[in-house]
Amino acid sequence: YDGTLTAMAPTPGLAAPDRSLLSLLRTLALQPATEVHVVSGRDRATLDTWLGALPVGLHAEHGLWSRLAAGAEWVRAAAPATLPREGDVLNLLEDATRRVPGSMIERKGTGLAWHYRLADQRAAADTVRGLRGALARLLEGEDAEVMAGHRVLEVRVSGVNKGTAILPVVSDLPASTVVIAIGDDRTDEQLFAAAPPDALTIHVG
Repeated sequence: YDGTLTAMAPTPGLAAPDRSLLSLLRTLALQPATEVHVVSGRDRATLDTWLGALPVGLHAEHGLWSRLAAGAEWVRAAAPATLPREGDVLNLLEDATRRVPGSMIERKGTGLAWHYRLADQRAAADTVRGLRGALARLLEGEDAEVMAGHRVLEVRVSGVNKGTAILPVVSDLPASTVVIAIGDDRTDEQLFAAAPPDALTIHVG
């Protein structure tokens, strides 16, 4: 969603789709023999609010939750129920937020994201490096991973990603199906890797 269907916004809540984008997605999804899926790091409540009325598949929190069609129930992927050492992770992120003006923490179902889009990037650089190292040490051996995105560090349960999200979608497709995967972030590389070998993968940037 972010950086692909919409431009990156200063804060997560400012990237709501406009009428033009909603119309585009609906028109595309209603084409014959066509399915559209949006795979996002966003939480399912946000995707439901913004895109829930469209005839598209939705995959929230990098595939932790999926809703394959409009009106269908959300289904949770097999993954740990809570983020390991969540309290300690939150303490590290809160400390970084105090030291980097303009940064913020976003809570998700089984993870936490630290955004620093509004922070001075030069001032944030050292904190980002230190935070990544501290999180790696804290979570060593745990079922959790740290993902770096566009001016965001996300800590989430491991074993679930945008690639695992689309496997049920593409595994039973007829051989003649054309699969197109589009994304802008490092997390989308997992999506590209899970697509069929003859898929068209597009990096937006």
